[in-house]
Amino acid sequence: MHGTVFGCADLRFGMLGQEPGYEGRVVSFEPLSEAFARLEIEASRDARWDVVCTGLGTSTEQKTIYVAKNSESSTFLETCIRHAEAYPQSFFVGSEVVTIERLDNLFPEYYETAIMYIS
Repeated sequence: MHGTVFGCADLRFGMLGQEPGYEGRVVSFEPLSEAFARLEIEASRDARWDVVCTGLGTSTEQKTIYVAKNSESSTFLETCIRHAEAYPQSFFVGSEVVTIERLDNLFPEYYETAIMYIS
């Protein structure tokens, strides 16, 4: 199968490129610097896996993201205390200014074929 997989930092999407028979590229987008660094190490083992240190959104901008203890709970929104009490891993441990890009602005650089999977 050929195509380009566009996905988030979750390593499962990068692993799609290692499925038997898959011959396309995988492009992962991750705005958080620490998560990006981990993803970049994993992707370095596969020449068809590109990682981009940016988030995807409806406009090109710089935004402050609240970094949670577990990075998958990081958000641009303030979390209410009840949520954090119910799930302590979602407590904010910092913030980071990240770049947000529109996929259609990045698309020409990474698009290869008529098949694309977006997660």
